[in-house]
Amino acid sequence: GVKWTYDKVKNAYLRENGGVAHADLETEEQLQAKAIVVMFAKETGPVDDHMHLLYTNIGSGNGLLFQDGVATKITWQKLDRTARTVFSDPSGKEITFTRGQIWVEMLPIGTTVAY
Repeated sequence: GVKWTYDKVKNAYLRENGGVAHADLETEEQLQAKAIVVMFAKETGPVDDHMHLLYTNIGSGNGLLFQDGVATKITWQKLDRTARTVFSDPSGKEITFTRGQIWVEMLPIGTTVAY
């Protein structure tokens, strides 16, 4: 499975896959991001012989944000195919992301995330 580990010195999350550092194929450096967004969405599939899955990302749902070493429950909303996805905190205020790479993970509704 996938695991993100927070590095306080870098203020970044480092990605592991299958228990080993997940490295960029070109730079060979471990993948990292300043923020991790987990969107819970309806999963459909597999949709082809390659076992690809589809996630419904039009509408709204719940999620998690991992940023600056803190986990926050969030909501997401995307009104139509061309609209941007808006992420909001529990009070309804739009999320302000830490400058840098943001990694978005989509998981089926009901998935448990350990953190």
